Amino acid sequence: MAGRKTLLLLAACLTAGCRQAPAPKPVAASPATEQKFAFKGKIVKVDREAKQAEIDHEEIPGYMAAMVMVYPIQDEKALAELEPGAEITATLLTRPGGIYFLQEIVIRKAAPKR
Repeated sequence: MAGRKTLLLLAACLTAGCRQAPAPKPVAASPATEQKFAFKGKIVKVDREAKQAEIDHEEIPGYMAAMVMVYPIQDEKALAELEPGAEITATLLTRPGGIYFLQEIVIRKAAPKR
């Protein structure tokens, strides 16, 4: 009887030890919802036909390091007012699928006169 209990105990321990740990939950490659970030930068180049501007922007905390990058601009009035050298603040809107653009653009310092 003692041998049988020992055998059952051993079998239970082996079975418990053979269970697989739960698989880690995958981390999403991109957020499932849109996100908004405060944005501050200086206009380098404006392409009104393509509706975009190249901007030398500051770090976007929690999202991106400071760099020069092209951003789509959907607001035609704001796009018409942008000139190289102008300093702006805006909201960077990102959506799933790599979609991003600037909105709520405010010119903080006008471009220098030529």
